Amino acid sequence: MSSSQAAQLAVQYANNMIGNYCFCAGAVVFLYDSIITTIDEIQFFWRGKVTGAAILFWLNKYITTLTLVWDLATGLSISDKSCALSMKGDYAVGSLLNLIPAAFVAIRVYALGRSWFLCTMAIVLSVVPVGANFVNFWYQLTGKNIFLFGCEEIDHTPVALSTKVVIISRSCLIAADFLAIGATWSTLAQRPHSVHHMSVLKGTISSVFLLDGTVYFVTLSILNCLHLVFTVLSLDSNGLQSTSALTAFTIPLSAILISRFLLHLQSASLRDVGFIASSHATSTNPEGSIIFDRVVGSLSTPIEAHDYIRPEDDYGEDDDEVRNEEAYPACTSRE
Repeated sequence: MSSSQAAQLAVQYANNMIGNYCFCAGAVVFLYDSIITTIDEIQFFWRGKVTGAAILFWLNKYITTLTLVWDLATGLSISDKSCALSMKGDYAVGSLLNLIPAAFVAIRVYALGRSWFLCTMAIVLSVVPVGANFVNFWYQLTGKNIFLFGCEEIDHTPVALSTKVVIISRSCLIAADFLAIGATWSTLAQRPHSVHHMSVLKGTISSVFLLDGTVYFVTLSILNCLHLVFTVLSLDSNGLQSTSALTAFTIPLSAILISRFLLHLQSASLRDVGFIASSHATSTNPEGSIIFDRVVGSLSTPIEAHDYIRPEDDYGEDDDEVRNEEAYPACTSRE
């Protein structure tokens, strides 16, 4: 082996180790978060009726767990045939995993704006990566045991095509995230007192939509932007191949954000279940919307006025009386 070949092998081995460390770190963070949120999962989802929100939460958590554990298991010593099948199956499951955020974004956009047009745009933009990722199967995606590396994915897709696939898929995801952010703030901006009474929002459905929802979609947009930049850099420059390892954090962090958002949304929805039930009973929405709400669950919960601010009867005159009593305590007669 020449010195140049040895140096190239050393660089590839170092990049592979960096990728493995990043993947293990992301997997451990996700599994740890899954464990510590199990009690909340049982309380908010397992004890109630099965809805779309519950199914989406379970799919997000357990399919992501399956994917990460599957990747960890491929590091063990397996045959070449098992390695090839494992890599194909793992890649397919990982690609289909994008359907969960797609459904999540589409349902949230529809629940906020009640617009099938925006919902269709969101789901079309979100499912583009699913189809784009399957392009690799056209170029005989497989797996092979390589000395010093173990079971590795063998991808014959041209670099130029891989770059285009990454740019198209991640750009569509970023556009879908910004569409959800725009729908969230556009809907909330139409409600009075939504910004002037931020302290009252804590623990309500609107606080989850406005705060958690914005944090989720902005963070996911940043992750997709970083994924796009690092992947393109690693494909265009051999010296920057190690940057592609940072994309290993995209799947676990996205799954954590979705799980946390669904838990917070379900918690706020259960706290307001009495008001929601009464408002639905007097609602003039068509029957189709009511059926949609029942099936999807807390994901389709509408934003009501009480989510932003308490009625004035609750905190207007009563609070004035309390403040007056504190400022001027009553005097008792001693006759």
